[in-house]
Amino acid sequence: MLLGLMEILGLVYYWTWFLWPFTLVISFAALMKSEENSPGLLILAGASLLMILAGLSYPDIVFA
Repeated sequence: MLLGLMEILGLVYYWTWFLWPFTLVISFAALMKSEENSPGLLILAGASLLMILAGLSYPDIVFA
């Protein structure tokens, strides 16, 4: 089940690879700048990192 989710996220990453590094860096920068801990920024950073890792592991999952 989780491999299927990673496969879908990897396919989405394949088409939107240019957005996720910027999203990760901007969300981390906003998180460090803010005075209070924002769960929304933390979730955005985590989702961005998940998309990047799913995109990196996509060829191993599909072509293994």
